[in-house]
Amino acid sequence: MTESPRRHVVFAAAVASRLRRRFDRFYNGRNLFRAGKKERVTGQRRRVDPGIRRDDQRRDHRSIVIEPPLLAPHSPLAQDPVNRLASFSAHHWLGTDELGRDTFSRLIYATRVDLPIGLLGAAAPALLGTLFGIIAGYFGRWVDAVIMRVADVVQAFPSYILIIALVAALGPGAITILIAFTVLGWVVYARLIRTEVIRISSLAYIQAVQAAGLPEYRIIRRHVLPNVIGQTLVYVPCDIVFATLGLAAFSFLGLGIPAPTPEWGAMIAAGQPFLREQWWLATVPGFVIVAYGFGLQLLGEGLEEAQR
Repeated sequence: MTESPRRHVVFAAAVASRLRRRFDRFYNGRNLFRAGKKERVTGQRRRVDPGIRRDDQRRDHRSIVIEPPLLAPHSPLAQDPVNRLASFSAHHWLGTDELGRDTFSRLIYATRVDLPIGLLGAAAPALLGTLFGIIAGYFGRWVDAVIMRVADVVQAFPSYILIIALVAALGPGAITILIAFTVLGWVVYARLIRTEVIRISSLAYIQAVQAAGLPEYRIIRRHVLPNVIGQTLVYVPCDIVFATLGLAAFSFLGLGIPAPTPEWGAMIAAGQPFLREQWWLATVPGFVIVAYGFGLQLLGEGLEEAQR
């Protein structure tokens, strides 16, 4: 009895997936002998350990950011003075900059800087602001007054002036930018979460567990935090956009990531003098920032719709 075409398709897909995982381990310098020790042999059938399969999937998702050599055709720091300011070609897909460095490769490698700093620049204020917002909203009284007055002081300073002051005091670099984003960004999360905690604390089920004598930390962890964390998750994608734009702006001004590290804002600044003839040097990094921000904005709107 012949097998159905569906079974042939499923078998071919399984073989292709298996071969792809094998090739990925070999291409990334994995030791096949060590990987083989993690495999279990049961009878006549050889089965790959699920942990290895999950590692392969996570590596595929992170390959663009953590392993840009898989996509970038050239080194981002390799200079070619003969081909400086070259136009689009098969060898240089987006041309070269004023030092002959490949623009496409620098765009890819810049994701190692812009994406992690954007994520950390939103995650650190979100964690700190959520913590302070829960404390202020749940305990109230003098604790709430102190935290909110500190938030008022932070918001009283112009954001960019404060960041420039921190950069001037600590020096340019990724750590300084993250500290500046954290110092400024936690206030929004604290006010947002505080409002939600005050609303939830007045509900009947919170008053019931308080009357039952449960510890405060358990009430916060099991009954308050799960009901307010959604507000933080909705705002985080927008904050990632702001952090990425802030990093690009300060790198454009020379206060962000120091050269020659590839960074989108620094690439725009370097391409500005050649905007009339070599327009792609500044336009393409700007377009990448806009597309990245637009995608995160759509993600934030989707999370907001899911919360309703």
